[in-house]
Amino acid sequence: MFLISLAFLFGLQVLTLSVSSYGGGYHIWDVSTEMLEKFLQTGYATTVIYAPMTLAIKLSLLTLIARIFSPYKKRIQGIYALGGLLVVYYIVSLILKIRICWPIAAYWKGDQSKCLNQSAVITADSIISTVTDAIILVMPLPLTWSLQLPARKKIRVGGMLAVGGLATAFSGWRLNLILTNGKSKDTTILFVQIVLSG
Repeated sequence: MFLISLAFLFGLQVLTLSVSSYGGGYHIWDVSTEMLEKFLQTGYATTVIYAPMTLAIKLSLLTLIARIFSPYKKRIQGIYALGGLLVVYYIVSLILKIRICWPIAAYWKGDQSKCLNQSAVITADSIISTVTDAIILVMPLPLTWSLQLPARKKIRVGGMLAVGGLATAFSGWRLNLILTNGKSKDTTILFVQIVLSG
């Protein structure tokens, strides 16, 4: 799972660099029509790869938590149930993101009449991502204190697991960006901010 997550992260970074090569980070009115089309094509690819990348990372974390707390069978079942729900959600999310516009070229041609409500899809995805990040963060903390370890090691394990708070903070920041600036027409700026927060 770790290698899959790493591969997706690498792929997302390559796509993010491509997005920035085609006008990402500049105001939309400063980007030529040809560059904007390439920006939207790369943005589409980035959006599609984001769902499996996020799923791989979350499943990696859940697998790690399940391995650490393997003696607690009932809790492990909850971890696996959450993993199963995430798989189902991210498969649906991937299908939605692939078919957000039909035909797909409508995405970069700007024909919104052939597209779903992109703002609603991205907002819902961001809310679910933030909530699941928070659950993955909080879930192992009570279990940490039940481990048969010296208090000092329990604090270390809790601290390592709490680093996930950084991911939750970035998810919250991304959600805030989407809620406050989601209707902005300056997509070349907003899209890069959202991708970098991921």
